[in-house]
Amino acid sequence: MDSETVEKLGKRVCLDTDVIIDFLKGHESSAFKYVFQSQTVQVFVSAVTAYELQMRKDNLDTAERFLKKVPVFPFDEITASIAAAITMDLKGKGTLIDSRDVFIAATAKQWNASILTRNHSHFQRINGLQFYSHK
Repeated sequence: MDSETVEKLGKRVCLDTDVIIDFLKGHESSAFKYVFQSQTVQVFVSAVTAYELQMRKDNLDTAERFLKKVPVFPFDEITASIAAAITMDLKGKGTLIDSRDVFIAATAKQWNASILTRNHSHFQRINGLQFYSHK
């Protein structure tokens, strides 16, 4: 992984559900490997990602073991306010995205984190959100 990507990820990274599912299937990216091997990056998931993982039919045991190893940051009143502002902004531009992605983005913004995701098309619409999209 190049130094530009490392800098873009920053010191705190929220993992999107899609990159965790890739990991559970044995297809993690170099960026995913980096954040878990780094001694300087705090990795976490949102409560919404925990919900999405617990709804899985496949690899549920593996997903639950993963969630025990990574902090799950809550969706609280502050997160809700941030999510509402994101939704209103997107609605005003006519570019709404799935509410779960808004909630994940709001959690990342609340904690000044970037998001590691494959979902570039949704997260790029959110002003002020740092994210790294990998293939």
